[in-house]
Amino acid sequence: MKNLHTYFDSIRSVLDEKKFSHRILMEYEELSSGNMVKEHQKDYERFFIVREAPKRGRKVEYNQKAIDIHRKNSIGWPYTNWYRYSVSSFQANADCCKMSIFVMPPLKK
Repeated sequence: MKNLHTYFDSIRSVLDEKKFSHRILMEYEELSSGNMVKEHQKDYERFFIVREAPKRGRKVEYNQKAIDIHRKNSIGWPYTNWYRYSVSSFQANADCCKMSIFVMPPLKK
């Protein structure tokens, strides 16, 4: 039987949030100044909306929807993996400091 165990770590969440916010701010500055880094190109396309006008120059805005989705789905979730544990062993090993989500595949008929 395969079970999906996902653990949320609140301490890691705070650290991840801080690193992500710093990364987004640095990339915003890179885009605004025109000193773009090739390795950050995917983040530029995903997390920012860039408009260029001949008279007004470059205008950089945050893509708040993409940033919120990233924060919701990626920050604080350090560990997800498939294991072969029974439900009782999963519950016995649950850590009081972590939120555990148990997903069981549909039963075969």
